[in-house]
Amino acid sequence: MVIYVAHDELVNKSQLAKCRAFADARNWETVGVARDSGISIPLDQRAGWQIAMEAISAGRARGVVTANQAMVAVCTADFTALCVRMVDSGAFLTACETGAPTEVPVIERPARRSLQDRLRRIVINEAASWPLITGARYQQL
Repeated sequence: MVIYVAHDELVNKSQLAKCRAFADARNWETVGVARDSGISIPLDQRAGWQIAMEAISAGRARGVVTANQAMVAVCTADFTALCVRMVDSGAFLTACETGAPTEVPVIERPARRSLQDRLRRIVINEAASWPLITGARYQQL
């Protein structure tokens, strides 16, 4: 397993320690640490990520542990897609911290109602104001 850390500033030693502790708790053997100095560079163009992928391709490692999702992905959907690609290639990717990177904004729209639903709602609202007749018998046609 390879530990991968990337940050726009200096790599925080506590993040590296978290990754090591995460791997040790699962009895994963760490074969190396890959580091990158910038997360603004696309992942496939980062030297540290290439080192991690080469270790997996060569069979020296079976997966990558990173401190958090933001080190390898912009949003949770991208992280999940990257995990799926890794699994498809016979490896794994996991993050120590469960906090998600910036989420894709969700735009909530009012539910659309069909014409029939709107008419039904009008009838129900009108019927609510009708007087309640108790004990009356209705004739069937």
